[in-house]
Amino acid sequence: MPKSSRILRLFPSILAGERVSLLGSVVAALAAPLEEADTLLFRIQRAHRVKVAELAGDLIQLARALNLQEQHFADLLTAEELPYGATLGAVRRRIERVARLHLSGLGTPWAIVEAAAIMLDAELVRDTPNASGLRRLDAAGYSYVATADLGASRASRTTRIYLHENPLRPRTVPAADRYPLDEWLVSGENVEPAPARITIVGIGDRAVLPTVFSPSTGEGIRFYGVIPAGSRLTIDAEDGARLDGMPIDDWVSFDVGGRDDFARYDVDPYIVEHDGPRDPYDARSTRLFTPPYRRVKPVPQVPPGPTEWRFGVAEGVYESSSADFCVYALPNEPRAIFDEGPGCDQAVFDFSPSASVSMLWHERMPCAFKLLVPKDIPARMPAQSEAAAKEQGSQAVDLEPVAAFVARCKAAGVRAFVDTARSQWVLGESVVRPADASSGTGIETTATILRLDGADLLIPIDPTSPTSAN
Repeated sequence: MPKSSRILRLFPSILAGERVSLLGSVVAALAAPLEEADTLLFRIQRAHRVKVAELAGDLIQLARALNLQEQHFADLLTAEELPYGATLGAVRRRIERVARLHLSGLGTPWAIVEAAAIMLDAELVRDTPNASGLRRLDAAGYSYVATADLGASRASRTTRIYLHENPLRPRTVPAADRYPLDEWLVSGENVEPAPARITIVGIGDRAVLPTVFSPSTGEGIRFYGVIPAGSRLTIDAEDGARLDGMPIDDWVSFDVGGRDDFARYDVDPYIVEHDGPRDPYDARSTRLFTPPYRRVKPVPQVPPGPTEWRFGVAEGVYESSSADFCVYALPNEPRAIFDEGPGCDQAVFDFSPSASVSMLWHERMPCAFKLLVPKDIPARMPAQSEAAAKEQGSQAVDLEPVAAFVARCKAAGVRAFVDTARSQWVLGESVVRPADASSGTGIETTATILRLDGADLLIPIDPTSPTSAN
């Protein structure tokens, strides 16, 4: 009831019964500015409360108390498919969730995943009210996954967010031409030994029974054959040994123990793996085939700290070596370089290298984590059928605001990497679609793609992505 009507009811009806009476006109004129001031005061009071503010601009001004800017709500303010009331509700929920996140504490794995879910306008699904919503993916506790609910306004309601603490970064020894018994040093910065990936490229016909070993650890790997010129032999702990893509595990041996001239006689045992009698590999006569079962051999590991590594080939021994699978013993003296020392009497002529050798291994990055969010999410579908929403497709996730908000929720000194999760096939969540389909679910969203297990743990050697933050 207006204030003027409440005031007139206090007077006798004979004086204020008629609206056209002089008293009624006077009271209405005096009450008009009071009514306006009261309305403005009511609106000001509502504008200072998150739950009842009527304008998006007022909500953003209130969010500045949490150091939130307009860009933190850009996805909601620019969503044309949302009515204005729904936009206000979404902005309110985001402000309240950020406030609860600050009160709960930052810098934890749950806080990082919750921060990503907030920027995706999704809710973490919890098995029990007291659960955090995070599920471990490995026994060591480095990787987590959380299921996020996108709400009833999406055609597909759930998605996943992955978090990998101490992700892997590749370390390499670049490819270099190696001579027999060439030495190089490797510095491992990992907290545990890491299996090495060794690549040997043949030069001429001199890569004869090549071996790469570490005198520091006693571990070594040998290929029982000749690597043809230009061919690439790759020995990996997961994919086994391959020569130009063909599996040749049967011609690879892994050994642990002392070696001649590199071992302590009374301490290091001489242990060599024997796979039984076999003919050396020869590309000219050996026929390769893919066996139904492959026994992948172990590989040398890079331990923490500096270690010595060497390359070698089979040197011929009189009446003990095959002429086709050995080389002449090479001199250890310095090779001569024109116009450089040592002098002619103290050097021998230069000779060609035996192979090109490179190494690669992965180490855990300390004080870092990698967050993986969905590449795209289904578009909202207000006031339309689910079938129409599926035809509408999906919208790509903008990583910039997600990375910026996650960076403020991590602990100081921790480096964050934010990327999109690659699509993968998951049993129970695959999509059956026509073979001739070119769009829609199964192609644009929820695509079925196989990928290498553990690939999401890797970080580039020199990450320059704008989604990485210190």
